[in-house]
Amino acid sequence: MLNDLGLIGVIVGASIVGWVMLEHFRNIPREGARFGNPFQGPGYVLTKGPYGFCRHPMHLGTLSIWFGWALFYGSSAVLTGAVIILAAVIALVPSEERGMLEQIGEPYRRYMEKVPRWGFGRRSSHAR
Repeated sequence: MLNDLGLIGVIVGASIVGWVMLEHFRNIPREGARFGNPFQGPGYVLTKGPYGFCRHPMHLGTLSIWFGWALFYGSSAVLTGAVIILAAVIALVPSEERGMLEQIGEPYRRYMEKVPRWGFGRRSSHAR
């Protein structure tokens, strides 16, 4: 029965990921966006949808899915994968944010001041 609660994490995570993708599709600049280096970001700042609550909703959605599956299946292997992904996200996000600051500058800095990195806790005005 407890395992079934993992499906809530999967559904919530998949919903967040879908919402993120929809917002990118709706709001991507048709000209001027730069793509390529994932540590520099997409070249534009989204502040709508899930990005109004959290600077990294795609990461949160993905982690929710992984931890949800780990609970649902009761699998230590899936849990290990989720923890590895969590550690990678925590380690790489500051670099990603520094890349966005270098690429976009002041608009991203203002966004960082308004929206917390993980959707909770204190906001930061610079990438750590």
